[in-house]
Amino acid sequence: MRYLIFLIFSLFIISCGDNPCSICNGNGKVISDRMISQNCDNCSGKGYLICDYTFENTGFASATTYKCSNGKYIPLSVAGFNTGQLSGHTCSKCNGNGKLKCTKCSGHGKISKVEKTEENCALCSGTGRVSKLQSLFK
Repeated sequence: MRYLIFLIFSLFIISCGDNPCSICNGNGKVISDRMISQNCDNCSGKGYLICDYTFENTGFASATTYKCSNGKYIPLSVAGFNTGQLSGHTCSKCNGNGKLKCTKCSGHGKISKVEKTEENCALCSGTGRVSKLQSLFK
């Protein structure tokens, strides 16, 4: 008999009206932020770029254009006397490595960004309404 009274009382309380959900403010959806990581589009996820430093070395009656190739200078164009003097020297931009750290991803190869997601509210299961009993136990 006590169980029957308890059951009837519980059903009465559960069915006594409903309130707007306090978590989603009655709309049934909750917007949350989540971090996603993706490959850097500047370096294709490698974290570095191939050094292609190019410069022109001019001197008395000569001019040579150099380009970095695997960390060493190679002459591209030669004009005049005493040309190619820096051929084979270590590149000053990449310090002989042949690679430059990607500035967009700071050499990590990944870029993290915040993405907004919309999900059903866990308290009201997306209905936007909760019973008075549910609102007591939120």
